[in-house]
Amino acid sequence: MIELLRGNELNRCCHQSVKGLVHLLARSVASNKAAKIRAALADSPDASAKEIVQALSKQRVRVSLAQVYNVKATTAKPKVNGYASLIQAKKLVDAMGGVEQARAALDALAKLV
Repeated sequence: MIELLRGNELNRCCHQSVKGLVHLLARSVASNKAAKIRAALADSPDASAKEIVQALSKQRVRVSLAQVYNVKATTAKPKVNGYASLIQAKKLVDAMGGVEQARAALDALAKLV
């Protein structure tokens, strides 16, 4: 196949394959960094982003504050299904005999908690 590629064609082919390999390696390193950030957050969930960056730098992993914030944002909160919550609220209102009774019960609960 190399015999068929000459001059610029050979250079272009080699350049594209090297460029693709570099892209794959960069993606692999990025995903490893995200995994290390997740592990650090699991070890100390109350740590600030700056503390996570410092802890990872001691392990010779260079991450930025933005990377830590992005990982925190994507893994922080589970999604809440609003429709299911409304159905549960409707069942509570029906069981309590109306909105006012349910509101009074929730107010009493809030005082206890």
